[in-house]
Amino acid sequence: MKVMMIQERSPEALFTVYGPQGDMLYTVRGQYLGLHGVFGLMDQNRQEKASIRRFGSDCLGYYRVSLANGREFSLMKRFIGHRPALQLQGLLWHVRGDTVTRSFDVADQSGQVLMTHGFTVHNGRTAYGVTLPDEEDKALCCLCIAVIIDLSTGRMAPAPLAGGQL
Repeated sequence: MKVMMIQERSPEALFTVYGPQGDMLYTVRGQYLGLHGVFGLMDQNRQEKASIRRFGSDCLGYYRVSLANGREFSLMKRFIGHRPALQLQGLLWHVRGDTVTRSFDVADQSGQVLMTHGFTVHNGRTAYGVTLPDEEDKALCCLCIAVIIDLSTGRMAPAPLAGGQL
């Protein structure tokens, strides 16, 4: 399923995920609390489908994901040189590509692509085109991975200088 994940400018929502017909599927809510953060992936009925807990900083962080059905996994983010290295635990998957430019995918142990993710702009707003697997459990796991990468990478981007130039 192809979805659009749009970064929000609201304290109420960090991202909104829209389906192929433009219908709102999920919102991501939460906040950073110093060296930890708590985020929730909520469906259109405001039911939490997954929670994400962050420990550490955006550069060196540990994220624990708990789906509403009880499945759990974690993602550890650290830097090797100037590039982030991501390690999934609890899933036999891996992230490939460039997470800094938001052009990446998630593949299983056989190399089959489960999710693709790419940066785009939608109506002047930062957005990501994401292709998810049909199976809900896998789709939620993939969406949580995308949220973690987009939240942590976005907060590390350099702030514009006066005049809008970097």
